[in-house]
Amino acid sequence: MVDDWFGNTVICTAVTGDYDYSIQSIFIDGVDYLYFTDNVNHPDIPSPWQVRQLGDENWDNRRRSKRPKLNPHSIPELNQYKYMIWIDGDMGIINENFVVEIMSYMKNGFVASPHFDGRHCAYGEATIRPPKYASEPLDEQVAFYMSEGFPTEYGLYECGVSARDLTNPKVKELGELWHHQNLAWSYQDQVSFPYCLWKVGLEPDVLPKSFRDMNWIYLSAHKNPD
Repeated sequence: MVDDWFGNTVICTAVTGDYDYSIQSIFIDGVDYLYFTDNVNHPDIPSPWQVRQLGDENWDNRRRSKRPKLNPHSIPELNQYKYMIWIDGDMGIINENFVVEIMSYMKNGFVASPHFDGRHCAYGEATIRPPKYASEPLDEQVAFYMSEGFPTEYGLYECGVSARDLTNPKVKELGELWHHQNLAWSYQDQVSFPYCLWKVGLEPDVLPKSFRDMNWIYLSAHKNPD
């Protein structure tokens, strides 16, 4: 069990394009809350979040907001911490034991959530095409992964909540590759995450059930359904 998280941990989220700003989270002592956004003056960002300007203006909103999630090592302020816990921007923390409990699962450096419907294949995930992925190069991404020898049924994870050890070299390598995939191919990070785990040789610390069922997080509907 990780027992040195107090004072060494940041909870992080990011929102761009006026998607989800008003999700309230409870305050947990011993951690910082950093909220990266392109609109630091938005009136609906609630306490305890500390607002930080997100750059990368040449990227689209989705890729901009995913940089802290995928590659926190590229952001100097996040490198000041030993551990980072990520929650997506449409979520709020409702359980005061959230940090203690998610950190208790950390063994190899990256705590991930299994997919809520029990699927285990990134290739299958790539076939799901809601409108927001209509113009994304998922077919080309799949073809590339196949050419690399990435196996089927390698695992599938919900990436809305995670925890990582920022001092772990494999975790750093994972994040850099994950971010590169997000820029080179689709921004569907659930497709690229298993490939990146396989490529760097990192076995994640998988929660016993989806984060949705852990009583940690309130999950709201996106203001912008796209």
